[in-house]
Amino acid sequence: MKVVLVCASLKPSPGEWWSSAAREYLSLVQKGALCAQAECVAVDVRETPDLLEASSAPLWNQTLHDANGIVVSLPCYWGSLSAPSLRVIEAVSRHAAPLVPVGGLFLGMDLGSAQSGRRQTERALGAHRLLPVSVEVSNPRDLVTPGDAAALRRSLLVLGMSTAVLARTLGLGRAGIPPQHEVKARSQG
Repeated sequence: MKVVLVCASLKPSPGEWWSSAAREYLSLVQKGALCAQAECVAVDVRETPDLLEASSAPLWNQTLHDANGIVVSLPCYWGSLSAPSLRVIEAVSRHAAPLVPVGGLFLGMDLGSAQSGRRQTERALGAHRLLPVSVEVSNPRDLVTPGDAAALRRSLLVLGMSTAVLARTLGLGRAGIPPQHEVKARSQG
C-alpha cells in the first residue's frame, strides 16, 4: 500500500538555513503512515521545481495514479492556497484514482487562511474527499506552549496513520484495482 506525501511549499529559498513548517510537519505525517505500515513516497515541489511542468507530468501523474492514499501539505496565504498548492490539488483531482483518501495539512499565515485553503481544496478535489482528520495550522511559528506543540504532533501522526489505514481498508488506487473495476470506477465518477 502506497501513500504519497506531497509538500507544495517553496520555502525556504535555496541556501537558507531555516526549514519550512510545511516540510517539517509532513515528516510527522510520514511517521504516522509508516507506523501503519504504509510505503511512503515523498514528493517535494521545492526540490523538483519543474515537477508540475509538462516535461515532468508523466512521472508525476504516474505517482498519483499508483497512490492508495495521498497527503498534501499546502501553504495558505491571505485567505487562499499558494499557486503551487493549487497546481498540486489540480493534479491530484485529475490523476489519482476516484475516491482515494486524501489527507490535508493546511498551513496558514493565520487560522482564517488555513480554513479558507481547506475549503478551496474540498471544492477542487471533485470525486476525492478530504479526510475529516485533516489538520489546519494557523501561523506555525505561533505555537506558544508545549501543550500546543504536543497536540499538533498527535494530530499530524493521526493524519498519517488514518490516511494509511483508510487506504488499506478501502483498497483503492489504480495500483491495487483490477482493470475491470478501474473502468467501472471511472465511469461512475
